[in-house]
Amino acid sequence: MKRGEIVYVNLPLVPGSHSQGGRRPSILVISDSALPKNPMVMMVPLTSNATALRFPFTFQIDPSDQNGLSNLSVALVFQLCAVDRTHLGKVIGVLEDRHLLKIDEMIRQLLSV
Repeated sequence: MKRGEIVYVNLPLVPGSHSQGGRRPSILVISDSALPKNPMVMMVPLTSNATALRFPFTFQIDPSDQNGLSNLSVALVFQLCAVDRTHLGKVIGVLEDRHLLKIDEMIRQLLSV
């Protein structure tokens, strides 16, 4: 497991919530140096619902052989969250560097750092 990988994650379903839930692809954004000893990972969930692009801190990712996505996806950077490793499933691909750089910039803006 490493930063930038796209993995399936089983997120809890919270009725009435706007947060993502269920099994979905997500991007690991925790630093590689923090991964080995951490029971949690930081991730950005993805959705195939293109209307989510109306929200700030989102952007479109097109499917590619490298990222392993089968549909147009929207990175929901504003839903950055920590997830227990036990919720992680199969790695399906690796996010392109240009998109990972975009996520890094959005996280900095989102957190004002």
